[in-house]
Parts: sequence; C-alpha cells; structure tokens
Amino acid sequence: MSEMLGNQYFMARNYAAAHNEFERVLLKDPCNKLVTKKQIICYTQIGEIQKALTLFHYLVKTDIELIVDTDEIHDDCPCPEIIEQMNNSHASLFGKEEHLRLAILWLYCDINESINYFKISAQEYKESALIKSILNKLQHYKTSAERN
Repeated sequence: MSEMLGNQYFMARNYAAAHNEFERVLLKDPCNKLVTKKQIICYTQIGEIQKALTLFHYLVKTDIELIVDTDEIHDDCPCPEIIEQMNNSHASLFGKEEHLRLAILWLYCDINESINYFKISAQEYKESALIKSILNKLQHYKTSAERN
C-alpha cells in the first residue's frame, strides 16, 4: 500500500509525503530500485541532498541504466520541470548544493549534462570520494556506450 500511495504523492509532486511512503517501502524492501529511483528525486526536493547522493551512488553502481534509460513520459519523471524551474530561478547564484542537485537530476534526462555538473561538484567538494566515484562511473558508462 505504501508504494502505491507514494506513487500517488509523487505524481502530485508532493515530494515530502512521497518520501515518507517510499521510506516505509525501502525499510521493508531496501533493494526496490524503482522506489529508490523516485526516493532520490524526493530527497533532492526536500533538502536532503546528502541522502540523495548516497542513494544515487548506490543506484549508479548497481543499475545505472535504470536512471539513464528514464522515459520522461512513461515514468512520469519530474526532472525536466524541476531543472527548468531551477534554471528559471537565479542560476548565477547557484551554490554547491544546487550544482549537486542538478548533477543528480540531469542523469534522468541527459548524461552529458549530469557529467558536466558532477565535474563542477567534484571541484566544489574537493574531498568527496563519493562524488569522484560517481563521476568516474558516469564517464566510464558514457565511453562504453559510445563504443557500442
């Protein structure tokens, strides 16, 4: 029941309520990657960027295609509209968290943009092995995909 309710909240763009429901689902089934994928977006929207990054790292390491192959329409992915809203705000005033949020969200839409923002984040968070690990994985995935 929690996953269905979480999906309803997610479709209504009520990320705080969706997050609460998805958290219940992940407590029972921590390997539910579809819920994890949505929970990452929820975390970016409720100000829990470090939790988003941790889950994002897990999903990139275990099933990067799940994010890269997101279908904006079929998956009801809010990332394009979130990114547009962020860009319509004062993009020149973006700080570290906003760059990291964009790096995460862009992978649902465009791996090249995601890599660009992870490069910025890697410079801003110089000591972050997690960000460097994600960036390396994305670059490796992109290179492998271009070869095929």
